[in-house]
Amino acid sequence: MTHDHAMRSQNPRAVARRLDSDDVLFAVPDDRLAIVHLTYNKETTPDWPHFVFIDDWDDLAD
Repeated sequence: MTHDHAMRSQNPRAVARRLDSDDVLFAVPDDRLAIVHLTYNKETTPDWPHFVFIDDWDDLAD
């Protein structure tokens, strides 16, 4: 993750992961969740790893 990646400043905490993909669910301090697609590479652009914010646990099921 590059120093200017948007998740870097969020202080994320991993709370779950998918077993069938490289997606990890993170909780961030503002009570949102973030689904992050891990790449296991040394990234050089702030576009990766790709992520989306989810407002709450209820939105995760949608």
